[in-house]
Amino acid sequence: MGLLLCGQPGAGKSTLALELVDAGFQYAGDDVALIGADGTICGIPFALTLKQGSWRLLSRLYGDWNDVTHRRSDGAEVRYLPIPDAHNGSLSANWIIFLNRVASGPAELTPLDQLDSIKRLIDGAFAADGKLSQSGFFALKRIVAGARSFQLVYSESAQARQLLMDLCNDKA
Repeated sequence: MGLLLCGQPGAGKSTLALELVDAGFQYAGDDVALIGADGTICGIPFALTLKQGSWRLLSRLYGDWNDVTHRRSDGAEVRYLPIPDAHNGSLSANWIIFLNRVASGPAELTPLDQLDSIKRLIDGAFAADGKLSQSGFFALKRIVAGARSFQLVYSESAQARQLLMDLCNDKA
C-alpha cells in the first residue's frame, strides 16, 4: 500500500514523511516519484531534505545525530537525513494526499473527486520535454482510479501524522 504526499515547496512533505517514518511507515522517497505506464509509483530514496522548521522534530527523534547545515543554491539552509531500509521498487498508491499547510487550526482531511485529483497531479507533474504525453496522462488516470484522494489542511505535523495513520488504518 502506498501513500503519495503532494504539495508545493514548503507544504511540509518532508517533515510529514519524517513523522510517518517515526510512526512505522516505510519510506520510499523524497521530492521525486517516477510514474510507470501501469500507474505504479517508484520513489527515489534520496535523503530527506529538512528545512529549518523541521530541525526541532529532527533533534527530538534522532538527537544530535548530524547538525551539519547545508546551504542550497537557492539559499535555503537544509539538513539531510538518510533513511535506512528505504523501500526499493514500485507501489500502487492507495491514498493521494494533497498538502495545504496553514498558520493555525486543526488538521482536516477533505475527500477529493477524481477530476480534481487528476488536475492537481497534472499541475504538479514534470516531464523532460515539458509536455504531458498521452501515456503519461493514462498513467496518472490509473493512479487516481486506484486511490482515494484527499486534501489535508494542517498546521501541526503531529496532528497531520495522526490523521494519516487513522486513514491508513481505516479509522478515518
